[in-house]
Amino acid sequence: MIVGCLEFTLVIEGGAREKRAVVRRVSDRLRGRFPVSVAETELLDDPLRAQLGVALVTNDARLAQSVLDKVRDFVVDDLLGRAEVVDERIEVVHV
Repeated sequence: MIVGCLEFTLVIEGGAREKRAVVRRVSDRLRGRFPVSVAETELLDDPLRAQLGVALVTNDARLAQSVLDKVRDFVVDDLLGRAEVVDERIEVVHV
């Protein structure tokens, strides 16, 4: 079993309301477009930053890496003008 994880931190201008809208939009669009699970993992009380975790389980490490790369590219393109990805980390683990 292969577990792929992508964790990224966003900087969002506009306060808590804008943060909630951006996080919800990104989460919903990722779930609808890719076979992944998405959750806001840290920085819950910070109104200007959000940390999201994306995970998928598969039997092919190359597939996991490919999907997570596409997710990362999608997030960067989708957030253009709304938020900025300031940190990201991809990890593919054989369990």
